[in-house]
Amino acid sequence: YLVAPNNSGTSRTSQITISGKPFTVTQSANLAGQSAAVTGGLAQVAAGGTFTTGIIVMNTGTAAANYAVSFFDDNGAPLTLPGLGSAVSGNLAPGATAYHESSGGQSALVVGSALIVADPSIVAHALFRNKAEGTYYEAAVLTTAGARDFTIPFDTTTFATTGQPFATGFAIANLDSSSANVNCTARETDGGAIANALPSLTLAAHGHWADYRFPALAGRRGTIRCTSDASVSAVVLRFIGANSLSSLPVAVTAGSPNPGVLAQIAAGGILTTGIFVFNTGSAAANYSVEFLNDQGGALTFPFSSGAASSIAGSLAGGGLAYYEASNPGSDVLAGWGRVTADPSIVVHALYRVRNATNTMKPPYPQRLREKTW
Repeated sequence: YLVAPNNSGTSRTSQITISGKPFTVTQSANLAGQSAAVTGGLAQVAAGGTFTTGIIVMNTGTAAANYAVSFFDDNGAPLTLPGLGSAVSGNLAPGATAYHESSGGQSALVVGSALIVADPSIVAHALFRNKAEGTYYEAAVLTTAGARDFTIPFDTTTFATTGQPFATGFAIANLDSSSANVNCTARETDGGAIANALPSLTLAAHGHWADYRFPALAGRRGTIRCTSDASVSAVVLRFIGANSLSSLPVAVTAGSPNPGVLAQIAAGGILTTGIFVFNTGSAAANYSVEFLNDQGGALTFPFSSGAASSIAGSLAGGGLAYYEASNPGSDVLAGWGRVTADPSIVVHALYRVRNATNTMKPPYPQRLREKTW
C-alpha cells in the first residue's frame, strides 16, 4: 500500500484489507497546511507573567527543510502566545537555526503545549525562563515523537541545605486528533504501588494537562508510569521551593538500550550531582555506573553514603534509587559515568550549582554512545 500525504486541515479515514481482514486507518490532518511529517510535540509552553518560552529550531540535514509549530490550550483549541501568535513557521537552509521567543511580561500567564509539523531533519527544543526575585531560571523542554507508555522519576522530599521542599510536576500533551485516556500509577522506591496518588485523565484532541500537586506523594521518592490509548508527549518539571526549576525527559517504558553514558559528573565546591536510577519494567533489573576521569582512570566521588568510584544495585519493577555526591569543602572533581544495565533501567542525573543566594540545577539524561550529534 502507498499512502499520499494528507495536506488538508482535517483527518481522513479509509479501510485496507490484509489477508482477508479489514483494518481502518486514520490519517491525521496536516495542521500546518504543508506537506511535512509530524515530528512530535512540546509537552509544555508558558508565556506571560514571570515566564518566557523560547523555541530553538535546527535543521540537522543537508537540504533545506520546512517547519511549523502550532500552540494549543488544555482543551485542544489554538492558543495565542504573546509575541508568537498561535503558530510559528519557516524554512531553514542546511545547518541553519531559527529562534522564536514569547514576550508579554506584563500580560497574564498562558499555558499549553505545541505540535510540531516538520521535515525529518528538523529538531525543535523549547526553553522556559522564569524570573523570580531578580534571578532568572531556565529549564529545557525537548521535542518528543510521542509514546503510549512512559515512566518518570519523582522526588517530593526536602532539600536539607535550605529546608525547602522538592516538587515534581509533569505535563502531558495529546498529539492525536482524537481524545486520549491516560492512567498513571505511582510507586515507592521498592516498587510498591501508592494507591490513589494520581488522577485518571481524558485529554481532548491536541489537549494538554499539567500539575504538581499530589498530596499522596508528599515526602517520598519513586516512579510514575503512565499509559495512554493515544500518542502523547510528556516532560517532567522539578522545583526546589517555589522558584528554582529544571526539567527531565521521560523514559519510554519499552526500555532504553544499554550500555550508555552520563557525559558529565561533577561534585565538590559549589557543585553537587544527584543520580536517579529507575526501572521502567515489571521485573527486577540490575545496574552499575562506573565513574572515570578525563584520562579514563577510576574517579572516586564523595557520595552521601561514602566515597565510591562506582554505584550498583538491583531494582524491583517500578523501583527507584537515588545517589548524591557533594563536598562543599573540597575542590571540584569532574568526570563521566559509564552505565551498564539491563534494558529496562534508565539513568538521569542533575547538577546542582549553589552561589551566595540561589541554587540552580540543570538536568541531563543518560545517552547512548554516538558518533554524530
